[in-house]
Amino acid sequence: MIEGKTLASGGHEFNKEAGRGNQRKPKEVSMNMVLVLLAEPKTKEELLAVAFNEVIPKDEPNKYRHLKPLYISAHVKGVPVSKVFVDCGATVNILPYSLMKKLDKSKEDLIPSDVVMSSFVDDKSKTIGVLPLKITVADQTRVAAFYVVKSSMDYNILLGHDWIHQSGCIPCSLFQLLFFWDGQRVSIHPA
Repeated sequence: MIEGKTLASGGHEFNKEAGRGNQRKPKEVSMNMVLVLLAEPKTKEELLAVAFNEVIPKDEPNKYRHLKPLYISAHVKGVPVSKVFVDCGATVNILPYSLMKKLDKSKEDLIPSDVVMSSFVDDKSKTIGVLPLKITVADQTRVAAFYVVKSSMDYNILLGHDWIHQSGCIPCSLFQLLFFWDGQRVSIHPA
């Protein structure tokens, strides 16, 4: 389990002439289960390397953990929603009709759509329409388009490539983490 902490800027000193870092013990600040790394590295690769080295468990042998789906919690229209499935194999975001009703939305709120989706086993389902909703995951709030379907699912919301790419998210089901890159910092959200 990852404890929320912030690595303050200057927590790592980098020797620019040598091209590698002198590691000092970083300062830690409690931060409600989101790990934000602010460091001196200038490139995306250097900053991501620091983030991965800080949070990836190195001694947690579990040969089946890669089979666990990446479920997170989110807020949709300010309402907390659990069992949100982040699926790197899905192209679109999906919202069940039953949850749409619980969010006090109706068919009149939908943008018409005649898209027919197919699952990985080639089951076909027609969408009812598209519903734009504000969704917050960790400290990321975005408006995302959700295809609404009348179907029984094991999750409350499915977030696919549309949300993943829009939010700058790097999902990691192996370690049950979401990495967010905003161009300057990496924030890490445990599932």
